[in-house]
Amino acid sequence: MTPGCRVTMRRGAVTSTVTIVGEDEADPPAGLIAWTAPLARALDGAEPDESVELDAGGRRDTITVLAIASSD
Repeated sequence: MTPGCRVTMRRGAVTSTVTIVGEDEADPPAGLIAWTAPLARALDGAEPDESVELDAGGRRDTITVLAIASSD
């Protein structure tokens, strides 16, 4: 994922949207995730309707990508 991409995803029963940003713009509670964050790295290269695995603090979560949009 490149900075500026908006990703809508489902993690468990929760659907959310995050925007991939530069490290200095990151604000996870606001949905702004640094491109270097584990979540952004897990999503890198994913396509809509694809599931990826995220290792979150020793726990593996499955994330399903629902949509990807560019901010352009």
